[in-house]
Amino acid sequence: MYLFEEDNLFYEYPPLFMLDSERFFAEAESMGVRYNSNDVQELVESFSKTLHQLLMQYAVMAKFAGVDDIMTPKSNTQIFTDATYEKYTAFCESLGYTINFDD
Repeated sequence: MYLFEEDNLFYEYPPLFMLDSERFFAEAESMGVRYNSNDVQELVESFSKTLHQLLMQYAVMAKFAGVDDIMTPKSNTQIFTDATYEKYTAFCESLGYTINFDD
């Protein structure tokens, strides 16, 4: 079972995976991925490193989907597609993870 798997079944989102932060952040930084301003990201990270990483993971998925701002209303319909999942899975595999969104 994944985090929040049973919550709000009508709002599509993928299961959450915690990736190795050192490898993940190095790659996300090289891609220029951000989910907000430096100040906001620093505040979030000081509050919760886990939340910060999960938001960065969504921002990486958004980049693969061509979404510039994850705060855009209904951006989840653009982000959480099979094509994005394929790109994100390949990204995770490049970091040494096997991700299966179907389980």
